[in-house]
Amino acid sequence: MENKRSLQLCDACCEGRLHPVTYNELVEYQGAQGQLIIHYSVCDVCKAEISDASDLLKNKRELVRFKKRVDHVPLGTEIVELRRKHNLTQPLAAAIFGGGPVAFSKYENDDLIPDEAMVSLLKLAIAYPDTVQRLAQIKKIDLPPQMMVLDKFQFEVTASKWGESLFIAEVKRGNAASQLTKSKGTSKMIRRTISKSSGGLVKKIKNGDSVWTLQ
Repeated sequence: MENKRSLQLCDACCEGRLHPVTYNELVEYQGAQGQLIIHYSVCDVCKAEISDASDLLKNKRELVRFKKRVDHVPLGTEIVELRRKHNLTQPLAAAIFGGGPVAFSKYENDDLIPDEAMVSLLKLAIAYPDTVQRLAQIKKIDLPPQMMVLDKFQFEVTASKWGESLFIAEVKRGNAASQLTKSKGTSKMIRRTISKSSGGLVKKIKNGDSVWTLQ
């Protein structure tokens, strides 16, 4: 049950308290229809229906997410996942992709729909993870160590040299250090397979268009 003291005072009658309410609204965009969850409040005395700044922001984001789905634009949650996958801060992601210092904050909160060029870059980076490294290389931006979580093991991958067959990375697992070396193979998903080799475990990790063997 709501605590009446914690509810906002009604601006219309200055006596009642505003109770949060939602309803589904049918909207249409580019020929597609969808249901949006609309937020507002109702006064328990004068029954006024009021939308404050917080409600308006939630409603705007609902509409932006709907438009993104229709236009096949990456949602804020997808962009957050992309950025965290590469261990990037929002300012660093903006420096790599462009868009301005607070662009990724707006993209991730679904406050803003990226322009067509940014949408293409984001889609490319989601489909092909090495796009981030290539963009950073072009702009001469040093990337932070990339954290890869595989099952219960966490590996810290730090690039030391780029090249068709010369990419070598250092992997730290606890206090142990190993080398992760590139071999032939393609995959767009991170996967792990374990096999016995000389009494030890060999882990093959497919990441983007690269296959790595951890010994």
